[in-house]
Amino acid sequence: MKPSPKILVVFTATGKQGGSVINYVLNHPELSRQYKIRAVTRVPSKPAAQALQERGVEVVKADLFDKKSIDAALSGAHTVFANIATSFDESVYPKEMLQGKNLADAAVAAGVQYIIYSTLPHTREVSDGKHAHADAFNVKADIEGYIRSLPIKSAIFAPSMFYQDFYQMFFVPKRQDDGTFTIFSVVSPDSGIYCFDVVGDTGKFVGAILAEPDKFKGKTLCAGADFCTHEEIAEMISKATGKTVRYKQVSVDEFDHIIPSTHSRITADVMLFLEEHGYFGPEAKERVAWSTNHIHDKLTTFEEFLQKNPLHLE
Repeated sequence: MKPSPKILVVFTATGKQGGSVINYVLNHPELSRQYKIRAVTRVPSKPAAQALQERGVEVVKADLFDKKSIDAALSGAHTVFANIATSFDESVYPKEMLQGKNLADAAVAAGVQYIIYSTLPHTREVSDGKHAHADAFNVKADIEGYIRSLPIKSAIFAPSMFYQDFYQMFFVPKRQDDGTFTIFSVVSPDSGIYCFDVVGDTGKFVGAILAEPDKFKGKTLCAGADFCTHEEIAEMISKATGKTVRYKQVSVDEFDHIIPSTHSRITADVMLFLEEHGYFGPEAKERVAWSTNHIHDKLTTFEEFLQKNPLHLE
């Protein structure tokens, strides 16, 4: 008699990371037999959630501020993929810390065997207070520390910058008066950064953990498919689009003027932190290589991503 599939609960199931994990497991011949997916969303009626239901995924409603709904979502669960949606308002730290603790405590109380948590670096601690304002990063690192302190097996997924960020948010190339396009940021043109396809490749890392959970207990898998300078990124986008795309370094004040947003100062601080310390610290090259060598699938390069997902510059 075959054992019953283990329940894998995926939070932010309709988001980039959660959706990638679900797609990977559903399409994997072994994992799809080992795990039954329970997708958690705040709005089960949204089209993305309904699409999951049509694929045979159990969809449940839960809110990380509502402990009873979390308890219900975790009933009978074996493994949890815990990705907490990021917000950038001033109260992000206490709000997300509460969400993280609610989820972690509920997992322990429900007898969940394993948590896979999506983290970010602690900009304040790593930089000795120099880059202290990115609480959207810092809170994820502190939640990671809290999870590691609990009596539950865990592994950590550490994503780098998303290729998708150059299609949205602050990094979209902006049309200039002469018809060319410019990517603006506060770091130097030769400043390098790790990046990857969050939608296509998150599941490859989390899937490796699901396949061999004991192997990755207490470990961190760092997701960095490409390491590119900002100037190289502009050149690749230029080649892929047929448009002239350049990178320009500006001051924090200029960036705030060019990208008027309540988040522009935080973004500038994060980029300056990443220029100095990177996503994965001084041993980033070794950590990324170890992580890449321990998954079972080829990662998408930025050039490949641009070919598959044309960036339309107008």
